[in-house]
Amino acid sequence: MNSSASVVRLVTVLCWLYGSSWYWAQPYHTLKLTGQQWDEELMHGHPKRIYNELGMQLHVFVTLLIELQGLGYSNLKYVSLEEQLAIFLYICRTGLGCRHVW
Repeated sequence: MNSSASVVRLVTVLCWLYGSSWYWAQPYHTLKLTGQQWDEELMHGHPKRIYNELGMQLHVFVTLLIELQGLGYSNLKYVSLEEQLAIFLYICRTGLGCRHVW
């Protein structure tokens, strides 16, 4: 068998594997924390972690949260104001879109 036939056969097999359903069977979102648990970990964990993730220190985050509450912002049905703020700041900090954050 010549080398070009081998290459064609190899590419065909790889395309078939890539397109098969079992290739994509690995779970994508494997984080065990809920959004609320992630917020709690940020607020009660290492002080530098909240800065690395959200771009501000804990006391600034809490002050901003209090200001938002004073302006009338509140919890949604399933998402606390604290979690909403953390998601917004995380998006701003990382530059990721909403699709990558959820």
